[in-house]
Amino acid sequence: MNSLQRQRMRRYGSNNHIEGIFRREKEIKQAVWEAKNDSRGHTGGGNSGHALVSDPTASAALHQVDEVREVTLPDGYNVRWPERWLRVIDATYEKYPASKRALRLRCSGFTYADACEELHIGKSTYYAMLNDADSFAFAVACQLQLVRAI
Repeated sequence: MNSLQRQRMRRYGSNNHIEGIFRREKEIKQAVWEAKNDSRGHTGGGNSGHALVSDPTASAALHQVDEVREVTLPDGYNVRWPERWLRVIDATYEKYPASKRALRLRCSGFTYADACEELHIGKSTYYAMLNDADSFAFAVACQLQLVRAI
């Protein structure tokens, strides 16, 4: 294993999971949108002999405000509480706007050298930006009960 591979393997456990969530941000947003816009209307009362009174407007409104518990991404990866994960991503980008581009470059597969060149910063600045954002994202994920620190 060379030094570049060791640098890319610096994260482990929950931080590695969080980085994976950041990498799949667009897929998660799409899956949540599909789950929210999936029709779930009932039209009949079954074999009980009673008609089911349905209010499609109320059902649609409740479906939009209910939190999506789990989505399955196109590659089969399951994400529990995807809307909470999107809140982690949004909060991290809001807190560290300068790190947003560095995070996106990392998620796009750029090496640190290419990212540093693109951002016109040094290696230590790049890793400091990522470490700050990673630590904050971990703290938010803990607050939202998505991961545990212990």
